[in-house]
Amino acid sequence: MNEAYKDVRRLKMTLKTLEITWARACCPPYTDAMESKYNYQFTQKAEADLDDIILYIARELSNPKVASDFMNKLQKVIEETRTFPNSGTLVVNDFLPDKEIRKKLVGNYVLYYFANLEEKTIYILRVVYGRRNMDEILRQLDLKNS
Repeated sequence: MNEAYKDVRRLKMTLKTLEITWARACCPPYTDAMESKYNYQFTQKAEADLDDIILYIARELSNPKVASDFMNKLQKVIEETRTFPNSGTLVVNDFLPDKEIRKKLVGNYVLYYFANLEEKTIYILRVVYGRRNMDEILRQLDLKNS
């Protein structure tokens, strides 16, 4: 086999591993034996954000290892948020309604979420690159289902 073919094959195998990691992060069993942990749910927009981020890092930047590292960081942030739902920084912005939207950093990205204390559920609203226009991102948040 030539070297280019081996590289493509390795990249495909790594992308498959990332897909499995992504699926575990986005679609785990939402309940946990620990009573204190909150459930969590990605909005469709947050799922699309993650797809875009992983594909960009793995394919465009040709760095599947960094994409995998990002997913590991994301999983840690989500687990921390499930245990301490109010640990994120409160987002203060004129475009937000009365709901308490919070944010946490995941590397160069910002995870926006809403903790529904009554339902004991964390709604992950968006995961966006930190240098994007945050006013525009916040203006477009879909809070109807959270």
